[in-house]
Amino acid sequence: MINDQLDGADKMYLSNLGIMDTQSLHIAVFLRTDTRLKELHLNGNCIGDGGTRELGNALGVNTSLI
Repeated sequence: MINDQLDGADKMYLSNLGIMDTQSLHIAVFLRTDTRLKELHLNGNCIGDGGTRELGNALGVNTSLI
């Protein structure tokens, strides 16, 4: 789903959108396999400990983000 929306983009700006743990889990799933994304902006959201943990784990396996 997220992959379809990128359409070749290498930057994703998701700041100040009210993203919470549920949405961040979808982002984490995407990050585990994506190889195009170079920048991800998530500041100003409401991501809690669970979402942060999942995003951190995904970033541990993602090799494309700078």
